[in-house]
Amino acid sequence: MSHIWEILLQLGFWLTPIFYTIEIVPTQYHSIFYLNPMARIIWYSRTIFLQEHIPGFWLNAVIIIFAILIFIFGYMIFKWLNKNIVEKL
Repeated sequence: MSHIWEILLQLGFWLTPIFYTIEIVPTQYHSIFYLNPMARIIWYSRTIFLQEHIPGFWLNAVIIIFAILIFIFGYMIFKWLNKNIVEKL
């Protein structure tokens, strides 16, 4: 299972535009590309810090909604798996 997880992590890394810009990807694939929530967050951060431009209200709302959904999803998984976590002193 660890080998499969490593492959999936590598795939997720290369599908997130960290070392390349979204403009490299053909425009017909942008909608599929933005299904990755990290792609939008990376693009948003790059726009603010490198281009020194704050995107519009709707993009801010989308990023905030994504962040809240990711937090809720992580919290639900934590609560679900919390019974199986053993604390070590």
